[in-house]
Order: sequence, then structure tokens, then C-alpha cells
Amino acid sequence: MSEHKHEQHRHGHACECESCHGSEHRHENTLPKVHAALNEEPEIFSESYELTFKQESSTLPVQEALLHWGGEILRWVKNKHGFVGHIKGFSEGTEHFWFSSTGKAINIKSSSGWSEGMDKKFTINATAIIFGTPKKELAEYARQCLELSIATKCPDSTLVRK
Repeated sequence: MSEHKHEQHRHGHACECESCHGSEHRHENTLPKVHAALNEEPEIFSESYELTFKQESSTLPVQEALLHWGGEILRWVKNKHGFVGHIKGFSEGTEHFWFSSTGKAINIKSSSGWSEGMDKKFTINATAIIFGTPKKELAEYARQCLELSIATKCPDSTLVRK
């Protein structure tokens, strides 16, 4: 590259401008919003709940509700132009189920008897570590979304925040 072309790049990154963009290429000195969000402190939603059913119930609706919650948080953060640090949840009764995401796929793990399990009472922990969203807004949305996910997937249950 010529000396003149180096002068256009005052923000300090290497770029093969002529080869990828042509000779009239220019750069902005502003960071994309996602990169700017990384410079902020993350906001954290982390709450524990007790979920009880009137009678023993399959563990699978609890799993469906938690996975739905995780997916909704991922969509919400994307729409807010935020950045996911970590989203995770855990449900424990006689058996246990765990899920986690750092912004793309949701990974799941469970104890060997989870899929066939029946239980009446569960402890649920839900956490979302998010960059670029207001704390109050994250807390309100995450809580409301969890309550709605449980109410929809587990209609015969009661969810109480610990």
C-alpha cells in the first residue's frame, strides 16, 4: 500500500483496502453497537424459584418452558442490539436439567432419569448476563417471560420466587 493510503486509516487496523474494497474505500472510527456494548458492564438477571404441581407431573414440560425462556431471551437481546454474555438455567427435583447459551445454540444436559421423570416440586434457577441492555428492562422482561413460559407449558403449576 502507498503512504497516502495508510494516512486514511487513522484508527489503527490493518486492511487490504484496494484488494477488498477498491481505492475509494474509507473507514468510520465508530465501533459497531455490539463492540460498544462489550465496553459496558453487563447487566445480570439471576433469580431462583420454586415450581410446584398439584400432582406428580412429567419433567418434560419444565424443560420445554426453560428452553422457551432461553430462546425468548436470545431473541429479545438480538432485537435490542445487545450482546449475550451467558444465559443459563437449571431445574432440580428428583432429577435435574441444565441449559446454557453464549448467544447462539442452546446446549442442554440432564440427569439420566430426567426424560422419564415425574415430580411434584422443582427448584428453578435462571440467569442472563447481558451487555447493552438496561438492568431494569432486562429484569422485567426476563421475569415476565419466565412466568409466561411456565404458565403456558406447565398450566397446573405454581411458580414462586425464592
